[in-house]
Amino acid sequence: GYPLPEIREKTQSIKPVGVGMSGFHTALLLAFRGRVDYGSEAAQKFARATQAYLTLGTLNVSAELADLTDHVYENKPYWSGHLKELSETISELSDDEEALTQLDILSDWVDSRGGFYNCLTTSQAPTGSVSVFLRNIDTGIEPFFALAQNRRVRDADKGWVEFVLRPAELQDLFEKYPDFLERAEAQTALKLSPREQLGMLAAFQYHCHTGVSKTINRPKDATVDDIENLIAESREKRLKGITVYRDSGLDGISSPSDQTATAKPA
Repeated sequence: GYPLPEIREKTQSIKPVGVGMSGFHTALLLAFRGRVDYGSEAAQKFARATQAYLTLGTLNVSAELADLTDHVYENKPYWSGHLKELSETISELSDDEEALTQLDILSDWVDSRGGFYNCLTTSQAPTGSVSVFLRNIDTGIEPFFALAQNRRVRDADKGWVEFVLRPAELQDLFEKYPDFLERAEAQTALKLSPREQLGMLAAFQYHCHTGVSKTINRPKDATVDDIENLIAESREKRLKGITVYRDSGLDGISSPSDQTATAKPA
């Protein structure tokens, strides 16, 4: 599956793998019953802590694999600083003694072995057509674009199939608690400011080993200046990249999955 032997050799020597998460906005709504808005300071802390624990779990497994195989990709300066940042986040946001103990063990491991089995272990994939096949609209770390979306996909036997996607884990609660539905609707993507969305992206990026794929949604009347300001602010936050979607960016298109434009800060 590698296009060149050199790529195969390099990839298999450093063994990158990207573990991400799915359904973050659902988790946020359930954890706080909708009273913590996506993009708020509390949500950013929740996002940063969630990413920290995900990263910690993957590094524990990567250390186990290194111990079993005696393969280590050494990068001691990076991992020493990274583990220190993980420890600071968990101390600040959760004060979890067990997790802090695990981080101490990993720090000792890096001091003696220089790295882990994998050169990196975490990433965040973009949302996309996979969510359609799962009949769900909450994937990755994005906020809900809407709480009900019409979808049309090609089926090998039935031709085009049309259906409505809804938050699978929340629908019963929405029907039972109308106020919960209202709080969720107030957090949909186009009701969030660019600053709130960039803040969430930065929260996930802080402990993620690769660039995070998260779309910054803007209404159809967003201007060139608006996009330039987003890129400038993303540089200030030291983000590795952003994706900007302007609703109805092309004539006749109003679905967030149809058209995106990617901007990568220098």
